Amino acid sequence: MKLTELNPRWAGLPGPIIDGVTFDCPHCRKQRLGINFSPPIDPNGLWDKIAKPTYAGVNVWSRTGGDSFETLTLTPSINTQIDVAGHFHGFITNGEVT
Repeated sequence: MKLTELNPRWAGLPGPIIDGVTFDCPHCRKQRLGINFSPPIDPNGLWDKIAKPTYAGVNVWSRTGGDSFETLTLTPSINTQIDVAGHFHGFITNGEVT
C-alpha cells in the first residue's frame, strides 16, 4: 500500500526541517505511528547551523531516500509490535508500505 493512503504528516523541528513522519497504522487504521529519521529533509540547509536534537532513548531510522511521501525510504524495518502486539512491522520503501 502507498504511504499516501495512510494519512501521512511530516513532523519536525520548528521551521522547515522535517525529521519525522506520522501515519495511520496499516493494520488497525486507528493508531497513529510516529517515526523519527535522519538525515532530515532540509531544503534550506539549516540542519548544519543549529544544535542537533539528541533523540535520547528514541529510535531514529535512516532516511536512505526520498523527500516526499511518494518517494520516502527508511531503514531498517519499522517494528511497532514491540510496543503494541498486532501493530505494524514492515518497511517504507520508495513511498510503499510493506
